[in-house]
Amino acid sequence: MPKWQDLRRFLERNADAVRHGGKHDIYTYNGQTIIVSRGSGEISKDMWRSILKHELGITYKEFKAGLK
Repeated sequence: MPKWQDLRRFLERNADAVRHGGKHDIYTYNGQTIIVSRGSGEISKDMWRSILKHELGITYKEFKAGLK
């Protein structure tokens, strides 16, 4: 499973806007506001599926391509 730092890296490269502060970073991606933990651990399987489908609206393959 991806880690929170992987999601932050993806959004740093692909988000429309970024705000840093407190315990979370806030990104705007495809019109969605996404709040990401500053934690470094893995994202749970169920949460990861929800993030991909409902917040990012992309596939895992698209996510991986966005990290490059």
